[in-house]
Amino acid sequence: FAPEHVDEIRKGCESAQLGCVDCKKRISKVLSDHLAPLREKRRELESKPGAIEEIVRAGDEKARATAVDTMAMVREKMKIG
Repeated sequence: FAPEHVDEIRKGCESAQLGCVDCKKRISKVLSDHLAPLREKRRELESKPGAIEEIVRAGDEKARATAVDTMAMVREKMKIG
């Protein structure tokens, strides 16, 4: 999550200049910042009743269409049905 800080963290950890608690606080901040847009999207979806069901329904329709096409191709290749 923070490849630009790996060397710095490794040196601090190996030399005991960076304690485990401080290290965990740093990664906690990085992870929290990384997940912030996902939390915001979740809040947005929770504020719209039925939004998730609509997303799932649309995904289901798309997946079903792909599955129908795929199975038609499979049946054709296997020379069945």
